[in-house]
Amino acid sequence: MSDLLRKPFGRHGKVHEITPESAGWRYVSFSLYRLRAGEHASAQTGTNEVILVMVEGKASITAAGQDWGVLGERMNVFEKTPPHCLYVPNGRDWSANAETDCTIAVCSAPGKIQ
Repeated sequence: MSDLLRKPFGRHGKVHEITPESAGWRYVSFSLYRLRAGEHASAQTGTNEVILVMVEGKASITAAGQDWGVLGERMNVFEKTPPHCLYVPNGRDWSANAETDCTIAVCSAPGKIQ
């Protein structure tokens, strides 16, 4: 069980990164970004397809060549509001500019070859 409990390696920016190799499983990856208002995060999906989850806060998102505007409605995880999510296909890139302090989960798994 201790292999499944991973502590964050930072306080802001990318604070978690779990890969199939580091977790000892085959497919799923997970990263967590804690951004302060005005900070930026971005990545390429490569061979993985990705779901961006606005855990809390708001960010301007561009992904797969489109501007998706400001995503996020709840300001903390205890609000009874579902998080906003965005699917990004494999072979594309995404970027987030924090409009407020925010937390973004990046969940990924291998996608189909395009």
